[in-house]
Parts: sequence; structure tokens; C-alpha cells
Amino acid sequence: MNAVVGLTPGDAEGVGMEMILRMLSDEAMTERFTPLIYGSSKVAVHYRKALEIPNLALNVVTDASQVAKGKINLLNVGNEDIKSEGEGGERETGKWAAVALQRALEDVKAGKIVGVVSGPIASTPYKEEETAEGELLRKQRKSTTLMVKGRMRVASLTQGVEKQDVAAEITHERIVKKVREMVRTLREDFGVDRARVVVMSLNEKNENGEYGKEEADVIVPAIKQLCDEGVLCFGPIESKRYFDEGEHRNYDAGLALYEAQGFDEMKSLVGDDAVRFVELDDIVWTTSTGDAEPEKAGKNAVEIDGFRNAVYGVLDVNAQRGRRAQEAKVIPLGQ
Repeated sequence: MNAVVGLTPGDAEGVGMEMILRMLSDEAMTERFTPLIYGSSKVAVHYRKALEIPNLALNVVTDASQVAKGKINLLNVGNEDIKSEGEGGERETGKWAAVALQRALEDVKAGKIVGVVSGPIASTPYKEEETAEGELLRKQRKSTTLMVKGRMRVASLTQGVEKQDVAAEITHERIVKKVREMVRTLREDFGVDRARVVVMSLNEKNENGEYGKEEADVIVPAIKQLCDEGVLCFGPIESKRYFDEGEHRNYDAGLALYEAQGFDEMKSLVGDDAVRFVELDDIVWTTSTGDAEPEKAGKNAVEIDGFRNAVYGVLDVNAQRGRRAQEAKVIPLGQ
């Protein structure tokens, strides 16, 4: 109950606000944490009426420091005249989503809330470079990002790169750095002290059971260096073995070489229940992997398990960090 988690709906015309309100209509959720919605009271009321949950009370605040424990809090952000129905992905709704997310992330930095869970933004583009979201996306691409479902965790070495272009992006140094980051994140935020990380291959094995040039010249030497450092790093392994043949059960995380190899394949396997975990400047930020789907908004037609799992992700990481902080204060016997 004491932990305050920021919830941002994403695109005002998408399903984010619906997922938030339906999730919070379950009293068992609000017993576990204090929610603070960064959004619009007009949009919230619109969806509350459409979803026929009129008794869901909202406590409107003007700052995160004013939240009331045990209540559903809402902080109005940006333009109150924002639309709440339409096609989704329009420039104004995208900018509104970005402003809400930026405000929530700033409040995490200020220590007012413990983390952020953000809703989906429609894929129809607004001008990324003109919004706060553009900067957030650029920072996200430089951060440690994991897609998580239970013990299955996947990161991507590159972002925004297609398979045919990824060979030029794979370097020894980049692999070593990314695996080290993953090991640290798994230790500090997921409590995995001796993480086993496997690196995926770019090429399939040939008829002689051999991989290609990238594996021999770059990936294998990088794995060897990590092993020499004491890191439990394995591979390379074909992505179909990792996902389709269940090899992921033998590791704590997998490093894909490009997003489609890791995130897309994982989503095709586990659906929208997966959670995207972003460690951004030590901020805990999670999001469900579902789409904005404006055509489903307000119709009770979207699954909310992914968003709920994203909230649990913030709470779990916050609890793990708390345990680490307590352990660091313990003075060993004899000292």
C-alpha cells in the first residue's frame, strides 16, 4: 500500500486508460500499491462511463506529493481538451502521452513515486523529434531493456535495425558491454546472483554444423572473454532453439542480436502477457507489450493481464532493490 506507482495511459484514444481503470476496479490491486494516474480526468470519466464502472472514485491531485493512500489518485497532465475517441496515433494524442510519461519519470527521479507503468502508443506516427517522447525513445535505445515473462527474459543487442543490416552492427565490444549490463540488471533488479546469459546466433548452422563469419569472428571471441572474466555466458544458439525448442529454460536471459529476433519472437510465443522492462537512469519503467488498438477502446474487448504484470514488475523490482539496500547496511560479524 505504501508504494506509489505512476500509471500513464499512453495514447488518449487507445486502450491504456481502459486497462488502468479495469485493473483498478479490482480492490485486490489497490491493496498492494497506491496508484497515481498521470492523465486527464475528462478521458478517465469518459472511459469510466463507457465501461460502466461509475463507482470507481478518483482523487484528483495537482502534485504526486498529495496522493492519498488507499485511493485511486489522478494528476491532470497537459491539455484537458484532449480527445478521448478517434483513430489514435494523432500528433496531439501522441504528444499528450509523451508529456504524461515525462512527468511521471521526473517524479520517480524526485522520489515521489517508486516507478512508472506506461500504456501503449498507437503505431501511426506523429513527429517523434518534436515531442518529449522522441527524447525518451532515444534514451531508451541506449538503456538496458528486457522483455520479461516469468523467468524468460530477452534483451536485444541492437535497436531499430533490420536483420539484413545487423551484421555491420555486431561488434566484440558491444556484445561484452551488453552482457555485462544484463548481468548487473539481473543481479540488482531480479535477484539473480549468478546469471546465465546465452547469446543468439545471426546465422543458422550449415551442413557441416558450423555457423557463419559473424559467429566465428565476433560472437564466440566475445563469449570467451566474458567467460574468462567469470561471467556465465553461453552460445551462440539459434533463436528457434531458444524459443521454439525450450532452451530458454536453461538460462536466466537471452541476448538477441536484433529486436525481431528477440522481442518479436518472444511476443509471438507468450502473447501480450510479456512486460517490457526499461532501466532508464536507474528509474524503474515497465510497459505491457500490447498495442494501442483504438478500435477496441471502451468496449471491454482488450486483455489487461499484460498491464497488471507490468505493475507487478515495478513492485517486484522495487522490493528487490529494497532488500539489496538493507543487505548493504548489514555489518558482517567480526568487523
